[in-house]
Amino acid sequence: MSQLRPMIIGLTGGIGSGKTTVCEMFAKRGVEIIDADQIGRTLVAPGSIALQQLIALLGQDLLTADGSLQRQRLRQLIFSDPHARHQAEAILHPLIRSAILEKINESASSWLILAAPLLLESKSYDFADRILVVDTDETLQIERTRERDHCSEDEVHRIMQIQLPRTERVARATDLIHNNGDLANLDRQVAEYFERYEKLAHARQYTTPASDSTATVQRIVICPTCRKTVVWRETEPYRPFCSKKCQLIDFGEWASERHSIPAQSPPDEFDPDADDAQ
Repeated sequence: MSQLRPMIIGLTGGIGSGKTTVCEMFAKRGVEIIDADQIGRTLVAPGSIALQQLIALLGQDLLTADGSLQRQRLRQLIFSDPHARHQAEAILHPLIRSAILEKINESASSWLILAAPLLLESKSYDFADRILVVDTDETLQIERTRERDHCSEDEVHRIMQIQLPRTERVARATDLIHNNGDLANLDRQVAEYFERYEKLAHARQYTTPASDSTATVQRIVICPTCRKTVVWRETEPYRPFCSKKCQLIDFGEWASERHSIPAQSPPDEFDPDADDAQ
């Protein structure tokens, strides 16, 4: 029987939607939370390699006197300068992704919450099994963010502009929490989803067939050729390629006529660029 990786609930929402509060409510019920923002903060601790790379690209004025990162200043920079944002993302996103995968692979939970503000905007989180969106009226988003971060309405609008439009975020959700009311209403919705995820995780453990009688462990790893995520079992004899094409590219034999893949082969099995490739 296979030891399944946890069912991953990707939690996201627009700025000021109440993601942190929802995570806290799940955590009080014993749910494991992996917070991409918290991982990012750890990665840029004083003296870290990631912080040194950021400063080398974006300037010394992002540091405080004690060598810490001025987070508010960095946020203002990346939301006002697209080039700076892409530079920062190129440094931080791969590191955050690797740290998240490590935590998932070490988890003993049957399911967990992965909280990430850019869950839907980034391709780094394509391994989430379900998408839970915390939705809030935009007027409330602006009010809450201004009160929390002591920033101007223009700053909030700039942040909202690089996030998915609210309608698109809601359309891509598998699950939806409405946070336009009070905390009691929000907690009731969290309680309902907690029960639903408990049942889904339980059913998942007993409906996935075992490939053999030997216990195997599933892990989420990265295809060494195209860098897509792959569910891989420790007993598999080969490196975790997402497709035959990626395996042959790694072998340096893709161009060989002897190893070419027939044109009629299904793209989701062999083409790492296909939408359904895993």
